[in-house]
Amino acid sequence: MRWIKKISYYIKEYFEFSQKEVNAFMLISTCTCFLLFLPYLYELLSYKEFTVSSSDLSKLDSLSTLLQTYYDSASQNESDFAEYPNLDHKKKNTAPVFHRTVINPNNATVEQWMQLGLPRYLAERINKYIQKGGKFYQKKDLLKIYGMTTTLYEKTEPFLYIPHTMQPERSQHAYDSFNTKPNSSVLSININTADTNALIKLRGIGSKRAARIVKYRDKLGGFVSEEQFKEIFGMDSVALSSLINETYIEQNFIPKKININTATYEELSQHPYIGKTYAKILDSYRHQHGTFNSLEALDNIRGIDPTALKKIKWYITL
Repeated sequence: MRWIKKISYYIKEYFEFSQKEVNAFMLISTCTCFLLFLPYLYELLSYKEFTVSSSDLSKLDSLSTLLQTYYDSASQNESDFAEYPNLDHKKKNTAPVFHRTVINPNNATVEQWMQLGLPRYLAERINKYIQKGGKFYQKKDLLKIYGMTTTLYEKTEPFLYIPHTMQPERSQHAYDSFNTKPNSSVLSININTADTNALIKLRGIGSKRAARIVKYRDKLGGFVSEEQFKEIFGMDSVALSSLINETYIEQNFIPKKININTATYEELSQHPYIGKTYAKILDSYRHQHGTFNSLEALDNIRGIDPTALKKIKWYITL
């Protein structure tokens, strides 16, 4: 064919190939093109029109009828949720699959947890936690159980009830004032002077948690409120209860403070409440406006969250 000879001639002239090299080049090129278009060719040749038989259509109609009957029944049973006053109405469109009743998580059995839809291994894990002395003071404490996902918690939460007598006493002052407790035989440990040997004697606190408590306390400069106990990594409801009920913060305790005008960027960034982000903001402000004349001047700085600033002020000085 003339067009093949022309292509062969141009390839030979352009690349300075011999006739054997030209033939090999054209063969490889042809094979490559064929392989590229092979999937499309296969799809074209193997295409068959999909058809549905009358028997399949009959089965689909039967399945559709069954599904419709199920959802109609689920909508009729929606009134069952009315007996739970704390149930979010937005969740009512989910038909109950298990026989659910309101339970107290502090004395519920494995079977009751499973009736709420929890797998057996998780129900047994919760039961074991309670048997070892663990307590749930609020519903969210359930999320501290290993394996309890947010999805499972949201499905279970409406059916949980915790009596008010189980709620631990909380500090009403938080960071507005120092939270102190009177000395007593029960509150025998000063949280700001206790070492790990003293802390591991508390229920729910082992050597690792004791080390974390001391490490976080030293980074802060001392605890000024019981609310700060919740910031310690790895604390569950049992350990928190022990710290709240069996330790105290000395009256008029003054934490270790950082001089906001002389501290370096590195020193500021090491504090848990300041970190690298706020340390950079404070350091930039000092370079632009000079030293701070009062702690109130911090209120004019943009970029620092007011809640975080309130906590930072307990640990800085001029």
